[in-house]
Amino acid sequence: MSNYLKELREKSKQSIETLTKQIDDSKKTSYGDDRFWKLTVDKSGNGDAVIRFLPPIKGESIAWVDKYSHGFEGASGKWYMENCPTTIKGECPVCDANRVIWKNNPKDVAQKKTEKTKRGHKYFANILVVDDRSNPTNNGKVFLFEFGPKIFAKIEEAIRPISARQKAIDPFDIDKGANFLLIAKQVSNQRNYDSSSFEPPVSISDKDDEIEKVLNSLYSLQALVSVDNFKSFSVLSDLLNRVNGTTTVRYEKEEESEEEEDYVTEEATKSRKKEVTVDLDLDELPF
Repeated sequence: MSNYLKELREKSKQSIETLTKQIDDSKKTSYGDDRFWKLTVDKSGNGDAVIRFLPPIKGESIAWVDKYSHGFEGASGKWYMENCPTTIKGECPVCDANRVIWKNNPKDVAQKKTEKTKRGHKYFANILVVDDRSNPTNNGKVFLFEFGPKIFAKIEEAIRPISARQKAIDPFDIDKGANFLLIAKQVSNQRNYDSSSFEPPVSISDKDDEIEKVLNSLYSLQALVSVDNFKSFSVLSDLLNRVNGTTTVRYEKEEESEEEEDYVTEEATKSRKKEVTVDLDLDELPF
């Protein structure tokens, strides 16, 4: 018996489990992925927890990644909920449509017309949950954390303080970083994080083996923004056309010819509609 045949037969014993896991992983989103931690809030929309931002996994150099997306209901009643290829310097039909609006309309008119279709801007990082009173079983565990520009501004301010009297800190440093008190409040029907702040610098732990355990639990951030997370311009254009019931014209370029697949089903539309959250932080860019 050849070694390869023996290897295949050994693998076949676990093939169903392996394939099932691959299918589940391919369907994961930050809304239903147990790798992600999300702050629990009460009925009033208020909540708090202590978390710690972590350095990148070994082999990656950046402690966070940015991702742009679009989420809106079109004229057809179907929802467009897709990652924006501008995340990876690609071209996006929604951004192209928004550019045309900005080019042909006064600023106030353009802002109103693109309010729903503009890019949403999210950041992703690894965190250690220090104190989650609503879900104490999360304490001491590493998760992925999705957050918006308001929280990122807190990180930036810690790195580059506004006042010269404040000492800069690296929030992602294992020894000289600081825990982050995440506070959510409901203000004017919107989730607000202005009261959140970094605590005084402290090491993750005074025991190296505990720090090693945390570092060994980190997730790849680059995997979240890999090319396979983004559909092609042609496919997105087809999707946008059906959501809006219109024809999309590529901005200053001819549309690529590519065989497309119908991604907008009634079931998918219902699912995507449920994924829309009220605390989406929108990017301040025009489109």
